[in-house]
Amino acid sequence: MAGETARAHGVLARLHDMAEQRYVMPSHFAYVCTGLGEHEKAIDLFEVYVEERAGGAYGIKGSFLFTPLRSHPTANTCSSVSRRTSGGLTSG
Repeated sequence: MAGETARAHGVLARLHDMAEQRYVMPSHFAYVCTGLGEHEKAIDLFEVYVEERAGGAYGIKGSFLFTPLRSHPTANTCSSVSRRTSGGLTSG
């Protein structure tokens, strides 16, 4: 989807619509926000993910899609807290 900003915003809109009906993991929003270059928003979404104890927030280190976020100071915090609260297991 590189260069398809309008399409990415459409995906975000659909995710928000879905979230009104059922749970949508914050990481799904974070993937799109990262692709759009909205790194602060993506990090904020990871913090929500950790607060929900949804597990898997350590994916910030594991997924190549989140490479742009790894240098953010909060990235290590999200990853560390997720492992402690979820027992290191991923749910997504």
